[in-house]
Amino acid sequence: METVLPDMTKLEFVAPPVLERLNLSGSLSVEFEGLVTITVILHKTKNLRYLDYSRNGLHVLGHSFHFTDASQHLITLDLSYNDISSIIGGVANREDTIGALNLRGNRLGQLVMKNTFTNFVNLTSLHLSDNVITFLTGDEFEKNNYLEVIDLGGNALRDIPDGLFNKLYHLRMVDLSSNVISQLRPTTTTELEDIANKIIELDKGGRTLNVSLIGNPLECKCETREFLKWTNKHRAFTKGIRLLQVESYSCWYQGELLTWEHSELDAIISRLDLECTLKLAVAISLPCAFVLALIVACAVWCKRHKWDIKFWFLNTMSKRKQMREEETERRSQFKHDAFVAYHVNDVMWVKNTLLPKIEGGGGGTGIRFVNNTVNSGLGRTLRKTFFKASSIAARLSCCSLDISSRATGATLKRRWPGFRA
Repeated sequence: METVLPDMTKLEFVAPPVLERLNLSGSLSVEFEGLVTITVILHKTKNLRYLDYSRNGLHVLGHSFHFTDASQHLITLDLSYNDISSIIGGVANREDTIGALNLRGNRLGQLVMKNTFTNFVNLTSLHLSDNVITFLTGDEFEKNNYLEVIDLGGNALRDIPDGLFNKLYHLRMVDLSSNVISQLRPTTTTELEDIANKIIELDKGGRTLNVSLIGNPLECKCETREFLKWTNKHRAFTKGIRLLQVESYSCWYQGELLTWEHSELDAIISRLDLECTLKLAVAISLPCAFVLALIVACAVWCKRHKWDIKFWFLNTMSKRKQMREEETERRSQFKHDAFVAYHVNDVMWVKNTLLPKIEGGGGGTGIRFVNNTVNSGLGRTLRKTFFKASSIAARLSCCSLDISSRATGATLKRRWPGFRA
């Protein structure tokens, strides 16, 4: 006879009418420990307030809790100390009925992202400590406007991104303890101050916001000085706000672990102010000293070699003057620089348009042209260049003309931007 094993991936429970607390912690037998996933179906849960399903070895959450009847109260769901490393499609079919969610001691890692808690619109308490979370993007809680408690302690966070606590005006506790945070960004401290001020404004009963940074490797150095001043400002009540209780805090300063007791933090900040001011003065003076030394060195070198510099300058000017004189002399040996070879139909265009534009003053080139066709008798009065053009080519290229050398046969190109045909 074949034995049929029960389906241990589904657990149905009919709650008594007055049941408020249901504890299923460690309910799986030894044979079924490490079960990958399970679906818990709960009937008649209108009065349920607390559901404990911790320590059951779950690996995956995928609408694992199914409420057939909506609770009249917000439910606290405890899933702590399972082995959850994946959330597929959410936690429950009615996530809006969950007010507190405890996921402490799982392996969520980087699964905490923007859409993870979007449907928990009434969530007031979220515990994510001890989940090996290394970074956050800043938009994980943007849909959870009623959050009062956020527990991120015992992870591996190095930084708190901008916007993580933006508009969470119901916050009472932010636990960032036992991470690897060395300081909070100025934008983050501003967010926390704004929330604390908003709480005081909305709640006249004295409720305030507490932030815990205990157990982090806080550093006392120039880069964290503004954070330390913010911490010092909010370690006691200021206008009804006390964000931090820093009596048991400590920080590393020049290889020494200093505890913030009584006026110790004031002394640390004073020492940092002096040290950072000296560093800034040195950082500014070094470049200035280098520039000054360079100027002095140039002045000394110029003084030592002033006759060499003067000789070089006069020699250069003399050579340029000689080159100009030689060019003038060469030009004076010839009556014309070039002649234009053109079609007989282009006579009027060459005389009235082309030559005045090129030879004329202002934008002209100053090149002297012979105004007739090719004539072998011009060789004695021409320099060793001649110019070939046509009205069509000149009109199309506007200012780009080809000049050929009779002596070498090489083709050069010269441009006259002022020329417009």
